[in-house]
Amino acid sequence: MHFMVRILLTCTLLIGYAGASQAQPAFEEGVLLYKVDTLERLSENPTPLSIVQMKVYKKGNLARQEMIMVNANNPSDTLRMVQIRNANGIFICMENEKMAILTTYEEEKMDKVNRAANGHLDTYRVEKTGQEVSLAGITTERVFLKNADNTKSFEALVSADLDSPVTLFFEPLSQLKGTPLQFSEREVDWVIRYTAIAVKPQPVAPQLFDINPDFMVITMKQMLEMGHSKN
Repeated sequence: MHFMVRILLTCTLLIGYAGASQAQPAFEEGVLLYKVDTLERLSENPTPLSIVQMKVYKKGNLARQEMIMVNANNPSDTLRMVQIRNANGIFICMENEKMAILTTYEEEKMDKVNRAANGHLDTYRVEKTGQEVSLAGITTERVFLKNADNTKSFEALVSADLDSPVTLFFEPLSQLKGTPLQFSEREVDWVIRYTAIAVKPQPVAPQLFDINPDFMVITMKQMLEMGHSKN
């Protein structure tokens, strides 16, 4: 797939910042592994590049998300997208291109404010069911998230006993307290479902949250300008 098309598609993963959640039982350091299943095709000719796996790493206030994508038309064509949230901001790392796209936390907040002002930001409320479901050996509660006018709704299985940064990477989940171990979302042309298959409290190397010094760091504005120049 064309380089800039890939960047523009995968930058949909960079979504609004969720504020600090209530304190949860200890999970100060570790990794969560999710499998990703395709549930529904949303367009007649969808992009063949789809997410098949997600890893989320945590070390204190640092967070890292890795998405593994596979081209359905050519399974040997794979892509790993990395998003890092550290003290300097949010970075989408394009490993094959040795590039990192930076958005500061202030820019992220302003983008959310602007989208809300223009009616482009969906906010979701959480409806609890009290129904307990065991997933990956962890007790979760089934909840429903619905937007303001009830035109969008999805369910999630949430552990209140696990404090992880998963919700930082998915704006509709920002109202959740705890960690969603199963949830669905729209990703470009597909509806996909994330299901946790492993939750591992373990030491995580601090280097995972650093940006490779060989990478060129550019802003989101510069990235968009590059995309326009190639059209």
